[in-house]
Amino acid sequence: VGPRPPAGLASFERELTRTLRRVDAPEAYVEDKGLAVAIHTRRLEDPEAAFERLLPELRDLAHRHDLVVEPGRSVIEVRSPGMHKGTAVTTLVDELDVGGFLFAGDDLGDLEAFEAVADLARGGMPTLLVCSSSEEENRLQALADVVVPGPEGVLALLAQLTEDARHLRA
Repeated sequence: VGPRPPAGLASFERELTRTLRRVDAPEAYVEDKGLAVAIHTRRLEDPEAAFERLLPELRDLAHRHDLVVEPGRSVIEVRSPGMHKGTAVTTLVDELDVGGFLFAGDDLGDLEAFEAVADLARGGMPTLLVCSSSEEENRLQALADVVVPGPEGVLALLAQLTEDARHLRA
């Protein structure tokens, strides 16, 4: 059972299409994440310019609906204040009997999760922080235990860990 979507999210989404048209970004990809909305500019003709036009408008719109904005790499996520991936990490650890934690991330929106996992490591839990690196964003690399080349690198790492675990059991 998951939490309910933030109260202002539905009204934010109703105004979003009009805002995207007003700032000449009607083709921006809108990803409904259930508890958040992500507006992607990477597929637009000039992603950086569209991002720069959108960010202040979306901050204003989010503020009017008591939501917060988390800018990322060609993406602007809008969500409830205080809800982020770090909260998800601590909730999972509190609710599940976990013996370790692996988190893979690729963007600044993953920073709170990296910090939460680092706190678990300082508390003695075995952890692994994986940065799925790209040319667009590399600030998580300094915080990661392992840096892999993009999502394909994450999959390859998971496949290798799975294979290693099978050999240990055999």
